[in-house]
Amino acid sequence: MEDHLLIRQLRDGDPSAWESLVESMGDRLYRAACLLCRNDRDAEDAVQESYLRLAKTLPRFRGDSSLYTWLYGILLNVVRQQRRQWRQIFLTESPPECMTRGADAGATLDGETASETLLTAMRKLTEEHRAVLTLRYCEQLPIADIAARLRVSPGTVKSRLFYARQQMSVLVPGSLNPFAS
Repeated sequence: MEDHLLIRQLRDGDPSAWESLVESMGDRLYRAACLLCRNDRDAEDAVQESYLRLAKTLPRFRGDSSLYTWLYGILLNVVRQQRRQWRQIFLTESPPECMTRGADAGATLDGETASETLLTAMRKLTEEHRAVLTLRYCEQLPIADIAARLRVSPGTVKSRLFYARQQMSVLVPGSLNPFAS
């Protein structure tokens, strides 16, 4: 369904429009949230909160970008807020186990272990580095669009990509690292 028709239905309060939205964008948004969040539960919470905020901000949507881009921007803001809250809660406690496990460099990694290794490594990156990797490689956005979405210069995006790929090459064995050059 085209964005403008879906937006009109959402604004009119059509419940089937929300089903269409979740069906067409839900998996993609959840995958992005998994890469940005520290665990699956936080990713699910972030996606749900993103949909709630979309409902509240829909009247302000002007159509300057695609609906998914708007929703992804909301997701980024939700994840940032989650991280700020998480830092306040865990300021003096040790980080949870999922953030302290190292990458498994074993040669006989199955698909599930490889995915876990990649997610663990992604979670060790800074929020900025995780965001640029996700936008560039998962969402396949060009540098200029990433810069506009993150409100930074294209040079900053390139720099963050360089350092994020460099960190990933240390954290993830070469054959498992999709960001390796």
